[in-house]
Amino acid sequence: MPLGKNIGRHPAGRVTKLMPGKIVQGILLVLLFFFYGDRHPGAVPKEASPEDVQAKGWVVFDSNRAGQFDIYKMRPDGTGVTRLTSSPRWDIYPAWSPDGRKIVFARHEVGVTRGQGDIFTIAADGREETLVVREGTFPQFTADGKGILFERDRRKVMLFDLVEKKERLLIPPPGNSFDHQIVKPRISPDGKTIIFTTDRGGGWNLRSMSIRGDQRKVARGCEGIWDYDGGRIFYIAGGQWTGTAIRTAAWPAGKPEKYLDLTGSYRHVYFPSVSDDGRHILFSACPAGQHDHFSANYQIFIKPAEGGPAVRITRNEFTDRWPSLNTKAR
Repeated sequence: MPLGKNIGRHPAGRVTKLMPGKIVQGILLVLLFFFYGDRHPGAVPKEASPEDVQAKGWVVFDSNRAGQFDIYKMRPDGTGVTRLTSSPRWDIYPAWSPDGRKIVFARHEVGVTRGQGDIFTIAADGREETLVVREGTFPQFTADGKGILFERDRRKVMLFDLVEKKERLLIPPPGNSFDHQIVKPRISPDGKTIIFTTDRGGGWNLRSMSIRGDQRKVARGCEGIWDYDGGRIFYIAGGQWTGTAIRTAAWPAGKPEKYLDLTGSYRHVYFPSVSDDGRHILFSACPAGQHDHFSANYQIFIKPAEGGPAVRITRNEFTDRWPSLNTKAR
């Protein structure tokens, strides 16, 4: 059949011809995307340098570059990589204390990614390792540094009081129930609201719950985080380029908007965080054909929060995840 005679079905039901010119145009667009997609103003530069990244402090992250997952830190430009933990178990999900003096993380049995770990803290130089609480994962310091929020059994959100050395249940609050998975909770800077990923309603989506028990659906997506001042949230959702993207919305009732959608080979985006001063967004991205959070080639990127391109700051064949920047860390 001659090329111009090929037919396709129009969405409305009409039969249309696929003209040779349209086919050639489509092929050219695909080729331009793969070979030149990194050259538009919002794309990822080919090389990162100190001039590209105007940020201070240290980035903490987890990586399997030594054979198992451990906690590392590096400068915001990717230099000065330092290994902070060395355990036969997996050390994952690091986060800074507000003052940049400590790092909290979860220690899991190797390969047991859905089970419970133990929550530890270390000093910024990797010393003073301290067990905080058992049977927990995905920890986060509260904004005042006096507590650690964490997830337990994918059914509860707990808070460990570092002053009183006691834990208490936040979600579900007394008199309430929530019979769905609760994953990767994050508490607002004012301590009044928690956003978390859940399978309630089918598929992963974001919900919020106040400390009084009021709850609502926030967005279709996962891995929600707060801006440094609580004025908006960021989260992961489907992207335009056959991967995932970062979306944002003003809190509490803003309209979701696309914040970052990478082109090029690394366009499957996950693990977002906001620097303590709110000036930078960090995340990891891997090739779109990959996804597994413990084996895909996730690499770390940093981007000015208000405009400017994302810059790739790790370049290796391993899995670098959950970057977090604290400008006060030394």
